Amino acid sequence: MKNFSIQKPISFSGVGLHSGVNTNITLKPSEENTGIFFNRTDLGKIIPARWDHVVSTKFSTNLGMNDIEVKTVEHLLSALAGLHINNCEILIDNLEVPILDGSSKIFVDEILKSGLKEQINNQNILEIKKPVRFECDYGFAELST
Repeated sequence: MKNFSIQKPISFSGVGLHSGVNTNITLKPSEENTGIFFNRTDLGKIIPARWDHVVSTKFSTNLGMNDIEVKTVEHLLSALAGLHINNCEILIDNLEVPILDGSSKIFVDEILKSGLKEQINNQNILEIKKPVRFECDYGFAELST
């Protein structure tokens, strides 16, 4: 499968579910091999959307680096993953992604209106070869073959 980004910038505004802050985000096309990353424009900090930057999954998925966070990223990142977008810059001017309608639908609809940009190289795809399970005091996550 090829790498994908978005065709043109897309903006959203709304309130954070847990923080109540008003936030503006803009999805911007990015070059191959940049991955998906949050650009906290209010603080001038970059946070890659990678598993090793997850700082909490209690009630929402939060990414962070050097005490800077972006909260409630799961609906937006699910929209990007579902559309196979693996290169995108997300400009965000506050600490939490807007909840919008509480799902990924608005993100998906607007991304599809904008269009996808197929890039030259193939994506690296994770293959699950054996079951992996993570447990904590409030639940678990499991990947299976």
